[in-house]
Amino acid sequence: MSESEITTLINEKLPMQLDCVSWNKKFDILAIGAYMIDPADSTKRVGKIFLMQLKLEEDYDNDKNGKPHKLIQENDLSGVLDLRWEPVNQMELAVATSGSIDVYIMDSEKYELTLVDSLHLNSMALYIQWMDPLKLIFSDSDGVLNIVTTTPLKIEASKKVHDNLTWVVQYSPLNNLVFAGSDEGKFTGFLLENIDDEEKHYVKKFEVGVTSILFLSETNVAVGSYDDTLRIFSIDLLNPIFLSLKKKIQFGGAVWRTICLPYVSDSTVKPETEEDLLLVAACARNGIHLIHLNRTDWSYDTKATCLEHEGFLAYGLDVKLNKTTKKYVIASCYFDNQQLHVWKTHTFE
Repeated sequence: MSESEITTLINEKLPMQLDCVSWNKKFDILAIGAYMIDPADSTKRVGKIFLMQLKLEEDYDNDKNGKPHKLIQENDLSGVLDLRWEPVNQMELAVATSGSIDVYIMDSEKYELTLVDSLHLNSMALYIQWMDPLKLIFSDSDGVLNIVTTTPLKIEASKKVHDNLTWVVQYSPLNNLVFAGSDEGKFTGFLLENIDDEEKHYVKKFEVGVTSILFLSETNVAVGSYDDTLRIFSIDLLNPIFLSLKKKIQFGGAVWRTICLPYVSDSTVKPETEEDLLLVAACARNGIHLIHLNRTDWSYDTKATCLEHEGFLAYGLDVKLNKTTKKYVIASCYFDNQQLHVWKTHTFE
């Protein structure tokens, strides 16, 4: 699929550097996070949450003169490093900032955010994930992993696993596994019940920093890093766990964010199976890549590449699938040119 087969819905510069996006898939709402150094105090970071409502994809297709989105709300807060909607009810937004963990609730009629609770931190929260509707896990700039309850916001458990910036943490409810990766290249994994037992931690040292982690199944994980490579490992649930390398994929840019969805197409020659995935990767200064990945033999082929903002830091990424049209809608954002880019694929053949 060439660049010409990608349809841009939004390509807009916002008034701050952008680094994260999250789709509210229930209401077609997009949350965008931003941060910058405080002009009045270089030791502090300030940020914003932009909340946008998008027209349904079908409406936009039938109304080319209509504006496909509107800005609902703009909230000022500390520098935003990550944000994520609660995946079950899609009404709560967890936000990782340079000085706190914040939880907002969205009004289902006005689509506006209201701050519910905030937990002050002495470090920067870098990555956040919902473990269940009442619990979060986040990593921070001191190399600590923290598990937090949300009613109220309270740290339930914490463990220092790295010496510095831990860019990413991932929890899998399928097998109760936690993986985390840091700027120093250290990669750590353990069963959640073994969080305090370092003898049961799996530790691997990459040559460069680990920037993304993605569970592809209960027994497979993909790890992205600064060396432009995504490595796919099988997971052996030993004690401690053990990883075996299965595949390397080169992207030509640091693999900053990865997302996986079911692969759908209109192909009658080779219909997709449960082993077919669409993997989407935001690769720093080398755009967004969509690949069709098969879990049986780890073969893959590139389905689309978006280089609309090639050369700029692609930090934020989220994807949703319209199962009716069999099209994927990608939200990406770029740090240094402050650009939000929302686009969709054509149906894959």
